[in-house]
Parts: sequence; C-alpha cells; structure tokens
Amino acid sequence: AECVLDGVIHYANGGIMPPQTNALRCKSGFGLRKMEKHHMSAAAPTPTAPPFHRSVALPSGHSLHYHEVVDASAVSSGTTVVLIQGSGPGANGWSNFKHNIGPLAAAGHRVLVPDLLGFGWSSKPEGIDYTLELFSSTLLELLDALQVGPAVLVGNSLGGAVAIDIALQQPVHRL
Repeated sequence: AECVLDGVIHYANGGIMPPQTNALRCKSGFGLRKMEKHHMSAAAPTPTAPPFHRSVALPSGHSLHYHEVVDASAVSSGTTVVLIQGSGPGANGWSNFKHNIGPLAAAGHRVLVPDLLGFGWSSKPEGIDYTLELFSSTLLELLDALQVGPAVLVGNSLGGAVAIDIALQQPVHRL
C-alpha cells in the first residue's frame, strides 16, 4: 500500500482496499511513515480455510483464535515461538506463517500462531479503534491465558509493531 486517502488504501498499481477490510497506514518508500488507528468492521469476512483450531475467551470480553503446534517427535527446546501476523486483505496468522510453523515445531519449539483481534477467526468488535495498544493487550491476555512465560516474538509488518510494543512493556517476561 502506498497511502491512505479518505479512509481508502491506495496501492501503487492503482488498486484500492476499503477501510473495513484492513488496517489504515501510509508508507513512504519502504519505510512506514505513519501508523494510524485501525478501523475495521464485523462485516470483514471470516476466512474459509484453514480449519478452525482453538479459541480463547479473554478477560476483556474479546475472543482470540490461535493455532498451537508442538512436534512430539522433536527434542523440545522448551522455547515458545509466537508468530504475529501482519495486516492485509484476508490476513490471519495461518496465511502469514503457514510455511514457518512446521520447521519451527520440528526444531523443538512450541509454536503459537494467533489471529489478531479483528482478523481471521478472532472476534471482530465494532465501534472501537483498533490501536497498537489494543492488539498488544489482547495478545498479552492470550499469552497469559495459555500460561506462556518467556517467548520469542516474531512479527510480520503490523505484527512486528505488536512484538516491539510487547517487548518494551515486558522485556523480561516475554522475550
């Protein structure tokens, strides 16, 4: 995406994306110049594949969907790796990281791949601003619910911002 004008993301190839289906942001070249509040709608479609895995009701009242993979045949390193998705049309944890999950699990890691709030099979509340703080706080609620201690956080695009935000909030507990 090149830039957001009047709530619509305009791509360099001339395509556009309505704001209800994704995050709002502007890019200058390859660097993220500005990150704005995310505006999404419950009308955003729930994906049809891959199959639904697990969902957790959070204390905040939201629900986050996630995939959890542990390769029982691998020697466990005890390290949990959390793969945090980016934003984009149809984005969810699986679509961003499906090719990374198996190799990480085979290397002995517990792999968690959540769908951020408003994406994939996670709840899509209306009438709220999808801020970095909201994404971070709901992901932290999920990690607490799953009793995840220190973990490696790997983020793609928006997920990178969430990983940095969590690392700054809880450097000892989450990294």
